[in-house]
Amino acid sequence: MPGKSSRALLFAAVAVMQGCAFFTSNKPAATGSGTIKIGLVGSFSGSNAGNGDTILNAANMALAKINTAGVLAGQKLEIIKGDDKSDPDTAATVAQQLIGQGAVAFIGPNSSGVAKKMLETTAKPGKVAMISPSATSPDFSDPSKIDSGGYFFRTVPSDALQGKVLANKATALGYKSLAVIHVENPYGTGLTNVLTTSFKATGGTVLDLKYPEISDPQAQAAYDYAALVKQALAANPSAIVLVAYPSEGSIVINEWLRAGQKRDLPWMFTDATDRQDFVDNIKDKSAVENKFGTAPLTDPKFVELYSAQFNKADPGFDGGAAYDALCLIALAIENGKAATAASIRDNLRKVSGPAGTAFQPDNIAAALAAAKAGTAVNYEGWSGPVDLDEHGDVTSGKYVIWSVKGGKVANTTEVLSP
Repeated sequence: MPGKSSRALLFAAVAVMQGCAFFTSNKPAATGSGTIKIGLVGSFSGSNAGNGDTILNAANMALAKINTAGVLAGQKLEIIKGDDKSDPDTAATVAQQLIGQGAVAFIGPNSSGVAKKMLETTAKPGKVAMISPSATSPDFSDPSKIDSGGYFFRTVPSDALQGKVLANKATALGYKSLAVIHVENPYGTGLTNVLTTSFKATGGTVLDLKYPEISDPQAQAAYDYAALVKQALAANPSAIVLVAYPSEGSIVINEWLRAGQKRDLPWMFTDATDRQDFVDNIKDKSAVENKFGTAPLTDPKFVELYSAQFNKADPGFDGGAAYDALCLIALAIENGKAATAASIRDNLRKVSGPAGTAFQPDNIAAALAAAKAGTAVNYEGWSGPVDLDEHGDVTSGKYVIWSVKGGKVANTTEVLSP
């Protein structure tokens, strides 16, 4: 541990580094030279590992298209990535390092709790806009809960919409009572609050059972999820709703199997568990056969493109949303005629519509050319229209019912709107 004088020198050095990093993020890039650095913060390790790979793969798909066209008279974008290790504090540190390396905008992170910390401690103070493809907490839409200062955007619908869809689906199935097991962070709590309000409005009852967000896999494995399952089963609900990430989600299901009770009890899942590793880590996959969840809808064409390029199954919603995030950043740069953090933030809404000529993601080169010529651009992405409002939210969303068939996660043909 360093002495007092050493700590003082270290603090001063960090302060100087941070000041320089924030300054360079708003320094215009020289036209026609160098690369424009975009930070990507995702979960490449930790309890939510795997989501980082998805958003990086998708962003690289967009990068190839964008760099073929070029921005600001031929400049290229460069993605510089950071692993948040599924931990909010790590995300804040990593994001600061990326600003120090010249990042003028961020894609990510994956989860709402991590995104909140990164926004409040790094992106907002550093004046660098961030676009999350999967942070869905309704709290980001309420300045009294999270004051983004105009630096938070997302290409995924708020859970204010998904909570209503879940409640409507439960009501349509005739359920009268729900036990909700959820992670206690902005994602789990925000979605559960909307679900609870909407379901109670129809006369239903909700038992709220929460557990702490744990980023370390070993600590997560040691947590007593069995107690939550026991409480849920004792309430004899019509169904259990699980609002969890894949790692602890499979632990919860395994605890249900270990309890040996009510194997015919319906379960409902959400977007975070719309991943194959959730099912793969369940000891008896037949237990979740035909059980279903909700997730924001991605254009099936993107799913095909992603699967073909990376030889992987459905990338989930965050893949298409990450692709769209980079396209919006590139268009904001071209529209504002500057690769600065301030210009990107100020131009994101201008290129996302709904006014302007509509351009699809597979025609990003034409969209960039139109923005360069001064034409108003309305980018409509793989994840939907992505019209951004005053809170950085997309203003609409559709949800697909996904289900487990033969031990595999797959979308059904059922699409719902709030």
